[in-house]
Amino acid sequence: MQKKISIVTGWGDGYGAGHVQRMASLCLALAEVPGIVPVIVSSKRPEFLDCEKKIDFRSAPDPASSLIVRDMRDSTREQMLELKKTAPVLAVDDIGEGRGLADHVLDLLPNPAVSGENPHYRRDLYLYGGNFMGSLRRLDRERIPKDMDVLVYSGHLAGGEDEAFFRSIIPGEASAVILGGSGRTTLNTQGNKSGRMEYAELLARAKVFVSHFGISLYEARLAGCSVMALNPSAYHSSLADMVLGDVVDVNAGERASLDPAEVRGLCAGLLRDRKTADARPREMLALAERSLAACRDFVVALASGTGEKRPS
Repeated sequence: MQKKISIVTGWGDGYGAGHVQRMASLCLALAEVPGIVPVIVSSKRPEFLDCEKKIDFRSAPDPASSLIVRDMRDSTREQMLELKKTAPVLAVDDIGEGRGLADHVLDLLPNPAVSGENPHYRRDLYLYGGNFMGSLRRLDRERIPKDMDVLVYSGHLAGGEDEAFFRSIIPGEASAVILGGSGRTTLNTQGNKSGRMEYAELLARAKVFVSHFGISLYEARLAGCSVMALNPSAYHSSLADMVLGDVVDVNAGERASLDPAEVRGLCAGLLRDRKTADARPREMLALAERSLAACRDFVVALASGTGEKRPS
């Protein structure tokens, strides 16, 4: 008998692209399991997602769902109760008041709403983004030299003002690529080979990665980059503080309060202290696939009614 799983997520309107990126990875992995039929429920289709055409997007959960996975952070009681009318709900990285009503809870990131030990935190089930996973699979290389100094991701909705700021934090003659809503900018690079590189290869080649707290920082860490968080809000900065030493090497803080020269100095320090080593894409992929498979199996078990009961 088929088990239908509806994945409720979104992007924009205060949500980063990481939610739909990682749920796309999960959806594609679930679709490979015999008898499992996953769909993604979103108010709009993410055209920036490379695998978008491979996924069944819906405007509402399938009424025959065996499980609903909700990855939208701030749930209300009303939202959670409405979803529970259709099927049991797994709340992912939820910090809203509806979290307490969910049938199952999973935190892939540190949760600032939880004090003390968090029994729902499962770093071993971490989900990397669909674009990252796709480009990493296509890369299929044993080793790649880290021959680019800085890679910046300014966000999928970034504009010209954002690019100007990020250009100003690149140290001296450092080679750099800035990715964001306005496209791709290269600085101090020989030729324009980076213009043809996919996301995973850019990460593999970068020595230092700069972005706000989110899924890209974890992808950069997997690629062996030194990681600096530069955040749009106090909330994002507090999350970066929670993973200092694990995922983030330097948390520069909130962008609005920072002098570009200060950030440039922090970036230069990371480059100066960097012990350059080759990236190993096949090892990166093996680690990412292992945690994806573990999360897929966790979700399938919940949909089948054989998963662990929620701790009280």
